[in-house]
Amino acid sequence: MGLPSTTTTKGGTLVHPLFRRKKFRTKNGKAMIKAKDYDKVVRRPAVLASRLLDSPQALHFFYVTYFGKNLEMPCCNDHERCVSDKGINDLSLDDIKATRERLLLLVDRVQFEFADTKGNLGETRPLEQLPGERGCRSYIRLSTRLYSAAQNKDRGTIRNAQTDSIIAMTLLHELAHAAMNDVMGNYVEDCFEESFVAEAGFELESRLFGLILAANPSYEGNETFWYHWQTSWLLDVGYDRPDICCDRSKLGKRTLYRDLDSEFVLKLFDNRFWNGDYAKRGGVALLPPPVVNICQGRLSTWAEAYQAFPTSVKQLWLASEGIAYQQEKLPELANPTYEIRKQISELED
Repeated sequence: MGLPSTTTTKGGTLVHPLFRRKKFRTKNGKAMIKAKDYDKVVRRPAVLASRLLDSPQALHFFYVTYFGKNLEMPCCNDHERCVSDKGINDLSLDDIKATRERLLLLVDRVQFEFADTKGNLGETRPLEQLPGERGCRSYIRLSTRLYSAAQNKDRGTIRNAQTDSIIAMTLLHELAHAAMNDVMGNYVEDCFEESFVAEAGFELESRLFGLILAANPSYEGNETFWYHWQTSWLLDVGYDRPDICCDRSKLGKRTLYRDLDSEFVLKLFDNRFWNGDYAKRGGVALLPPPVVNICQGRLSTWAEAYQAFPTSVKQLWLASEGIAYQQEKLPELANPTYEIRKQISELED
């Protein structure tokens, strides 16, 4: 899958129009980020974010966001469920083209700024909905902690890659919220397909990698870890309870997967990975070591951990392993859209 022809280039790298320099502001939004600061702080994360934005996982997420349908959730009056009967492997070339076009239209409805976001890495603020608008524009604020961490390039190759990957994921996380605003306006977000928590940013992250990548960009060590996000941790940190659209007992115990291979983060910034393994295998090549181990049943908690993955991630994995594997391991998922269609049917009954 190639990036849109309107993508800007420099030195052989690709940057989606959503992440080009004129979209980033500093000094409380009063000035465009300087070219030298953009190149040092934003460009490398923007290249990664652009590549991930055009992955099968992200294209499916934004396809469902823009072209899916909303269903009422009897257990949650404030939220609806955004669904599609097309699984991640079912999108046609026309579906992909339409999704890319919507992302290009989003360019004029989003602005980024580095600012003090308190304890958050980023936040998305919906702007006032204008008369006749379908949704509303968004102003995305990125933490100055990210800016400062990216300015410091003396911490080694691995640490720099971790910082840049966190910036890239923050860009995409907040962009998912902006897309929801673009569709719904300044209103509560939808739950996404099989999920029972309404949080578009984490939703996109989990669909890209199966788990959420977490790290403190200011931390001097190299610890980075993965985790399932729809867990009891949400209650521990005082998550907005109305956004949890289920019996709280469904929130499983939070597990941290610390076996992050530094090679995985490094390869995300290596053209050889994108032109080689990714070009050959597609989105499944983005699944990190803990997800692969879980999918292959190498962990004692295999079943529970596997079921916590988004359906689209399981579809990607099963498709990559072939029909025989599907029928042997999980016959109910041999049909890529089985779970989604079953959920839609149950909600419509």
